[in-house]
Amino acid sequence: MDRKVIIAGAGIGDKENLTLKVQRALKEADTIIYDRLLNQRILDDYRDKELIYAGKKKDKHTLSQDEINKLMVEKYKQGKRVLRLKGGDPYTFARGSEEALYLRENGIGFEVYPGLSAGSVALNAGGIPQTHRNLAESVTYITGHRQEGFKDSFKVYAKLHGTLVFYMGLSNIEKIVNDLLEGGLKADTPIGIISNGGYNNQKVFISSLGKVLREMEGEEFFSPSLIVVGEVLDLAPSLNYFEDRIFYKKNVLVTRSFEESLLLSDKLTRLGANVINAPTFRIKFKNLDLLEKDIDNFAYDYLIFTSVNSVRMFFKTLLKKYDIRKLGQVKIASVGVRCKEVIESYNLKVDYYSREGVAEKLYEKLFSLMKKDDRVYLAHSNLTRPYIIKALEERANLTQRVIYDNEIIREKVAYDGPIDAALFMSSSSVNNFIEVYGKDALAKADIFSIGHITTKTLKDHGFKQIHQADIASSKSLLEKMEEYYENEKNKKF
Repeated sequence: MDRKVIIAGAGIGDKENLTLKVQRALKEADTIIYDRLLNQRILDDYRDKELIYAGKKKDKHTLSQDEINKLMVEKYKQGKRVLRLKGGDPYTFARGSEEALYLRENGIGFEVYPGLSAGSVALNAGGIPQTHRNLAESVTYITGHRQEGFKDSFKVYAKLHGTLVFYMGLSNIEKIVNDLLEGGLKADTPIGIISNGGYNNQKVFISSLGKVLREMEGEEFFSPSLIVVGEVLDLAPSLNYFEDRIFYKKNVLVTRSFEESLLLSDKLTRLGANVINAPTFRIKFKNLDLLEKDIDNFAYDYLIFTSVNSVRMFFKTLLKKYDIRKLGQVKIASVGVRCKEVIESYNLKVDYYSREGVAEKLYEKLFSLMKKDDRVYLAHSNLTRPYIIKALEERANLTQRVIYDNEIIREKVAYDGPIDAALFMSSSSVNNFIEVYGKDALAKADIFSIGHITTKTLKDHGFKQIHQADIASSKSLLEKMEEYYENEKNKKF
């Protein structure tokens, strides 16, 4: 096996700003040594691997560069497939070449995979082209951070006819500005500062060389920041598509479990939202030995699911020993569209389901069909309403099994700024969130509910303006949210 250390760039901004080559390296790696300046959600799908944080922040290094170099060698010698994952591009102000040289000196093979650099992504997201005919025929990347005692001037860059992009220069901006002016650039030359470029909390500040030091007083900038100088900044108001997205800079609360919220969170992020993932409960499975025995002796007329979690655990247990044929001619029923979709992912047809996500609607239909001697199997959670169990027992031969508990999560998730929109997928998520965070956390939030029961719970807590999905699914809920904010946007014009 031709095992090599891979040094790769994860890009900047959206986690989809990742090359297919780097994505493959992530899948194949045993050990991932990763940096601070990359989208940490890239690692969501790789939590089963050995993840080692090696991030550096000004005056605060988790590992020194020497320690990172030695760590790569150590893990390689342990027989691991090592991926050194860096933000942006490994060879653009990222010390990737130093790491590669160290591997070469130690006789270890390596490959370097490029990534989208901050200069590319941040300018793009700020509506700033790096080059533009008649405005900038070149772009120059410059490190704005110089070693202590460095005496050279930035004046030389004033002679270049193009776009200047300074990395890591915010703490040195006064010298950069004064040197460029002394070097011959005019005071009205545009200058911009981009903080968190390419992320949904980015800040683009534009001024001129003559005014920037005065105008930036009182402004808050974050690391990392880029400084951009050049006429292309004049195009930003026309080309900044990034900040036109419908949920841009809105803090959107998602209360689903982390695993269940991934797809929804990704969609919200693409639409510009800062997603606050605050799961309100964790799933604790139980009685799985009894579930396995139930499946061993499976002979039922109806199989009912009320949640995605019960679907997944039922089929995980089934498929450990059997294939789908074990279910025979059973009729399958589900509460809600999402539950139906997950069942259908096992190549099964759902015979009955409630589009509204309300169990009562489903049972009304089933009760009109069931006979007293029909055998019914229900795998469910500890939160299933008792009167539903009782109603099923009265109408059919019911076997019911609680296969998981919903346990409230009391650890709070930290977030910045008020919640602008909150998405609730169940009554339990409403109750748990309010118990842990309090109603005041939602004082400025637009409230979105997946269905009737969740809406009723929200109203019981005193919320009045609630936007409810037309169909009980996250897709429909997102569509309702888009429709609402699009209408709000149109009212302003």
